[in-house]
Amino acid sequence: MLEGIRSGAKGPMGKVLVVVICLAFGLWGVSTVVPLVFSSGAPVTVNGEDISTNEIQRRVQQERQQLLQQLGSDVDPSMITEEMVRPQVIERLVQQRLVAQAAKRNEFVLSDRSVDRVLAREPAFQDQGRFSSEAFSRIAAQQGMTPRQLRDAIGDSEVTNQWVTGLQRTEFVLPHELQQYGEYSNQVRDIDYVILEAEDFLDAVDISDTDVAQYYDANQSDYTTPERVAVDYVVYPRERLEADVEPSEEEIEAAYQMYLDAEGGSAERDISHILITADDRSTEEARELAEELRQRAESEDFAELAETYSDDPGSASMGGNLGQFQTGVFVDAFEAAVQDMEEVGELSNVVETEFGFHIIRLDAIEFEDMDSLDDMRDQLRTELIEREIASQIPVIRDEIANIAFASLDLQELAEAFELDIESTELFSREGGDGIAANADVVSAAFSSDVLQEDLNSEVVALDDMSLVVLRKRDYEEPSVLPLEDVEDEIRTMLRQRAAIARAQEEAEALHSTLAAGESPNISLQPRTGITRFDETLADSLINEIFRAPAPEDEGSSAFLAETANGQWAVGRVTNVSPGEIGEDEHQQVVEFMQQNLRNAAVESVLTDLREQASIRVR
Repeated sequence: MLEGIRSGAKGPMGKVLVVVICLAFGLWGVSTVVPLVFSSGAPVTVNGEDISTNEIQRRVQQERQQLLQQLGSDVDPSMITEEMVRPQVIERLVQQRLVAQAAKRNEFVLSDRSVDRVLAREPAFQDQGRFSSEAFSRIAAQQGMTPRQLRDAIGDSEVTNQWVTGLQRTEFVLPHELQQYGEYSNQVRDIDYVILEAEDFLDAVDISDTDVAQYYDANQSDYTTPERVAVDYVVYPRERLEADVEPSEEEIEAAYQMYLDAEGGSAERDISHILITADDRSTEEARELAEELRQRAESEDFAELAETYSDDPGSASMGGNLGQFQTGVFVDAFEAAVQDMEEVGELSNVVETEFGFHIIRLDAIEFEDMDSLDDMRDQLRTELIEREIASQIPVIRDEIANIAFASLDLQELAEAFELDIESTELFSREGGDGIAANADVVSAAFSSDVLQEDLNSEVVALDDMSLVVLRKRDYEEPSVLPLEDVEDEIRTMLRQRAAIARAQEEAEALHSTLAAGESPNISLQPRTGITRFDETLADSLINEIFRAPAPEDEGSSAFLAETANGQWAVGRVTNVSPGEIGEDEHQQVVEFMQQNLRNAAVESVLTDLREQASIRVR
């Protein structure tokens, strides 16, 4: 029981979906989607408040990307269309507006300092465990917002979360409800049952030659050999490309110098900054204040200035500290200013970015150790060889392609490059052995040029950069296998199908007998102490056992469940014992039930808000 409750508490009923801007409304799903017809370009209106087209489109794209990430790389992105997610997005936006409006009517508010604390705690806005204004700004841009707009959205969302949380905390579990839940969820049942398997009926099944022939005639497409092709081919091997390539010592040393030039400036830097924005002042006023603070930072405490003046809500409270600087995180102008600083305590000039004006201080710097030439020699040599081969391939490829195109066979190509003509066995579009295992080679072999026109193929590049040209040598069209070759396969399949049908018929007949309260003509096996969380029985069987009514003088306690393909469990419930909640799981069960009650309370209030609201989609 305890494991079942713990598993359930991790499910959708036990959690509130939290996204970047702390939205608390994903748990209601789409069962209450607004039943309205809408046009893709019109906004939604909730009690006179518009939901803009831009907001809908932005959220549709976000939802689609989240779904694709959750489903993984094996899913075709074209399967998840914007039209599929749009109704869900509109429903959630309507829910959010309804709750936000209710919170506002009830005068829920959140101070600026409280919003700052929310931002500072959010991992998505952190870098090295600390709030990062650049990370915050980057996420705002990804959401199609300015940093100020995202901050306001988070503040609004936190207010609605307060309202939802307050509503949820009014719910509690009564002792008799807890007792009833325990009696039901921890209920124990005893059964008599039997497993009927298709294999048990195989001997009773007779498949005639006529049955086999009729199935064969109706399904000949299932017994067709694939088309196959065999090819002759020549390979210009990678070894030929590599044979004459050997970097000189001067080239290796030059490559090493390029490595030093590119990596020599790498260093780990800790930085702080003061950000002055134009949100509450003009751009010129912001620039003047930043220049003034830059001068004052020469002689005054930088941390105190940051705490007093910086408009970066996350770093201001920490004296402007941003932690370790990482390239690719900050905007270009900011990164360039940081990388120009080499002395601890050095201040940048005022740096203007799309977020405002920055004064940056270098708090610490540690240069990385560089590998020596001897340590890098083998790597540099390999890189130089690969670079040279890559430059040669287009030239060689063109030469091979020109000869292959002008030739009626592979002989001239083999002679021109002193290559051997090799051959494959017949293979299908699924590929074959050796070179026929390469997908590009298979594709070329079954191309119209090779298959229908009897031409040389285009040049195919193998994984190791070797180059291949091939030509059809033999071809087999698809053909229907003779009946005698597939007769045994068909007979076995038909016997299995018939046995499955017989097993199902017997299972249904036995179920009808038990449901009528009659004695079965087959022996049933007793099984005691079954709970809803029994792991030794199939889930489908557990579901049917606990769906069956308790045994009484009248009525049926019979159950029937398909537990596997060709396998049925049939039986009856003989005894039902109420369960109880143990001391070790009492608290978890209470929390689980409370969460369900809280979610139901929110959904109920949301239904009331919807019924009283004016919701229109233009």
